[in-house]
Amino acid sequence: MKKLAIIILCVFNILSAIAQVGIGTSTPNSNVNLEISSTTQGILFPRITSAQRDLISNPAEGLTIFNTTINCIQTNTGTTAVPNWKCFAGHPSSNGTAVVSAYTCSTASAGTLTPSTVVSGVTQTITATVTSVGTYSIATTANGVTFAASGTFAGTGAQNIVLTATGTPTASGTNTFTLNTTPNCNFSRTTEVYVGSVTSPNTGKIWMDRNLGASQVATAFNDALSYGDLYQWGRGADGHQLRTSSKTSTTSSSDVPSHGNFITNSSDWRNPQNNSLWQGLTGVNNPCPSGYRLPTDIEFSNEESYFSPQTYIGAINSVLKLPMAGYRSTTGVVSGQGNNGFYWTGTVSVTSSADYTFNNGNSNMNTIPRSFGLSVRCIKN
Repeated sequence: MKKLAIIILCVFNILSAIAQVGIGTSTPNSNVNLEISSTTQGILFPRITSAQRDLISNPAEGLTIFNTTINCIQTNTGTTAVPNWKCFAGHPSSNGTAVVSAYTCSTASAGTLTPSTVVSGVTQTITATVTSVGTYSIATTANGVTFAASGTFAGTGAQNIVLTATGTPTASGTNTFTLNTTPNCNFSRTTEVYVGSVTSPNTGKIWMDRNLGASQVATAFNDALSYGDLYQWGRGADGHQLRTSSKTSTTSSSDVPSHGNFITNSSDWRNPQNNSLWQGLTGVNNPCPSGYRLPTDIEFSNEESYFSPQTYIGAINSVLKLPMAGYRSTTGVVSGQGNNGFYWTGTVSVTSSADYTFNNGNSNMNTIPRSFGLSVRCIKN
């Protein structure tokens, strides 16, 4: 009997000792079952992806893992039947309490950036795939301009965020804006060079004094600094217009591709086609500075009728001073610099669009597939 009592007492003492366990300390806190103390090491939770996490059968309330998909520690605050994974540690993907698994950074854009001019009315719309509702605070800065937005996601799934720009651009060119999020993504915005204007003595129309993206007014038909960018018809200034931009053969199903690549295709960068792009001052994706738009084929033709002779000589000697800036083919190759001039109009022609073309022999209005990259000379509305 005494032996049994001794055994029971020993078991009780062992259980009491196990009730409070200290690792790295001999005096664990009296309020805990386990205390770990270290100044050189930490706790490593099971590291699994979101897909692996969702395969856990009946996860217990309070179950904790490190989610490698969104890089945060998650705890199930729901039940075994209806899990609700919350991110409580790590780097929140939205810089707030919300959890976002992915971002699309080129949903839409609006407004024009001009060097040394305070930003006004410039926005960038992005789309967040929200997996857990809560607050967000997103920002990105480049070239003296900050795009930012903050608020609260009320629902999960695809949620649009409108980033509003503030600041003053310090230089012209195309800049990459990278979100301070996890995962991060980026979008490109072009700050146009100073826009001067010229008035045609023949038609009375006011035009930009240089091509979009050019650093100066043309001094000769082959002045490389006056060539500017090469736009695919109907696209905005998303970076694709740069002569050295990357290429992709995948067409876009939306008016605003989610990248700044030049889309190589034999007919159009957009599938299905959209004839409403670049139509007028408020036209979708109008790349021109505030107050300017793409000219119509008639407006360009009216100017061309006064060129003398109607070749590259008449084009460069006109008040517009149009250089032979070349073009970018449907394969993405830049050609014709110093030999040909190709300029878009906003006019649609069946499945193509109208352009003004000239070389050392003639000049005329033509039509060309919208996947070509051509120069843009804007006209004041």
